[in-house]
Amino acid sequence: MSTSRKLTKKRDIMKIVITTDFSPNAQKAIDYALWLFRGKTTKFYILHAYRSIPSSPENKTTIEAKLKDLVKNLKIENQNPEHRFKSVLISGSILQAISETVKEKQADFVFIGTKGSSALKEIYMGSNAVNVIKNIDSCPVVAVPTTYEVNANSNEILFPNDLSYAFSPEELKPLINMAKLSDNKLVVVYFSVGKKFSIEDKLRNKELLGDHFKEIKSNFIYLDTEDSISATIVKMEKENEKIQMVAMFQNTHGYFEKLMREPVIRNVVFKTEIPFLVLPKIK
Repeated sequence: MSTSRKLTKKRDIMKIVITTDFSPNAQKAIDYALWLFRGKTTKFYILHAYRSIPSSPENKTTIEAKLKDLVKNLKIENQNPEHRFKSVLISGSILQAISETVKEKQADFVFIGTKGSSALKEIYMGSNAVNVIKNIDSCPVVAVPTTYEVNANSNEILFPNDLSYAFSPEELKPLINMAKLSDNKLVVVYFSVGKKFSIEDKLRNKELLGDHFKEIKSNFIYLDTEDSISATIVKMEKENEKIQMVAMFQNTHGYFEKLMREPVIRNVVFKTEIPFLVLPKIK
């Protein structure tokens, strides 16, 4: 008598690292990540990095208990059966903690909260969010403003770019996966500051991208602008309620580098009212 075993396909599990300092900013990043991956089997690593300071009233035991309570409450409040949570406590800087956790857990995305425009003067370039965006190049990073409120009708991801870099499929994979989460449309915006786009430029663009976006909805916009790129991005986001996220590619030798000199990173991170995704360059 022969027996047969039921074969089940192994589910793809997303691995998400979310940093927390137990602030409302961090909670906003947690809430957004839970909503964004509501339809995916996901393991969330709630990460806290700490430094031992002799004069601090909080020691490791206190912080560890605080982190465990946070994760416990997430398990109770989040009724999604596809979600799992694990606390991660690391002594060191936030950059060290993220790098270590991303490598060990093979994370797909990192989420971090940011104070947003209201705190621009106070935290400027010294914030954890900007430092993480600029220095974590092994995993996509999503910065979530504390003022952001989820809008179920927002279904577009704004992807500013230029025509100088040929993307690889692996580099674009996180962006495509992000677009697939809520069946979002990818709006690719090409900026030309002070000059007009030629027909040759647009044809070359199609050759560079090829069939990368065939699995998702996409649209291409070409803008000739005299304004700064960061100001144009923020203006587009504020004028179009359908935009859920701004995404940029961290090409250290091209467009991203130019944007950082503008500097678009601090301007977009602190002035945008929607999440900001930075994609790493595959080395």
